[in-house]
Amino acid sequence: MKTRLAIIILAVAFTATAANVRFNLRDFLSTTQPLFRRTVEMQPQSTPQADGTNVILSERRFFNTGSSAEFTATNVVEGTYRVLLYGPTFTNIFRINVPDSTNTTNASSILISSANNGIETEDGRSIDLE
Repeated sequence: MKTRLAIIILAVAFTATAANVRFNLRDFLSTTQPLFRRTVEMQPQSTPQADGTNVILSERRFFNTGSSAEFTATNVVEGTYRVLLYGPTFTNIFRINVPDSTNTTNASSILISSANNGIETEDGRSIDLE
């Protein structure tokens, strides 16, 4: 009986869906080099939340765009994420809304807002100055 219960618990734990989010980052001038070798920070904004038997917290994760200006964040749980792209002269801030899916989704199709035109509070909320 204990073995059966353990198998059921493991099955429930591994049935939670998680998406892969592909980021292709480019500058506003299409003739310039891609935004390679940049650091990107992702932080959940819709936490804490339950995901199967897990509690999802607001831990930040860092990625590097490498030489291709692209990267994939794998096994991302559904929710809203604040994304910061650290450049040499400017930090781009935007949000994505990751769907409840097991597919690979391009970040450009789940982009929901930009926070570059205002001030952000400590908890990531935007204050528009315009």
